[in-house]
Amino acid sequence: MKFFLLIIATLVAGCAAATSIPQIIVSYDRFKDEANVSTSPHIFVHSEHHDLITLSTYASYSCEGNGSCKPNNISIRFISESYYGWRYLSSYDLILIVDGERMNFGETIRVGDVASNVAGVVTIEVMSVIVPVDKFVKIANAQIVEGKLGMTTFDITYKERELFRMLLARAQ
Repeated sequence: MKFFLLIIATLVAGCAAATSIPQIIVSYDRFKDEANVSTSPHIFVHSEHHDLITLSTYASYSCEGNGSCKPNNISIRFISESYYGWRYLSSYDLILIVDGERMNFGETIRVGDVASNVAGVVTIEVMSVIVPVDKFVKIANAQIVEGKLGMTTFDITYKERELFRMLLARAQ
């Protein structure tokens, strides 16, 4: 679990330093004979005036072998970074409204840890949900996506979902 959180912390740190160039990341695990395809993390909520500092997202899927595949499900992960403590300790349900259609994913899978950096102690929480590919297609291509994760409400613009569409193009 610590290893997983270290990877997430590295991803979050990479978000701040990331270029504006969207990326699809493909890796191959020769021991599992499995290819992992993911988007680079993208910050879509940034606030210095509330206890939530950043909320970013990325999506991923896995395939048997080192080639491409058409996945049945795609995982969407939300990464919260806060200097003011836990945001999603007791409430981490996800609801999206996609072009007016409500998608209630219920309780997400949540992991969290605290880490220190030059700015102080940061709380990192990762909430994951498995999305059937047909719903992911709707999310990626919708004109309007509004969401509520725990007590946080947000919008993810069409431009911010460009990586989702790139991931779908790779999953053919």
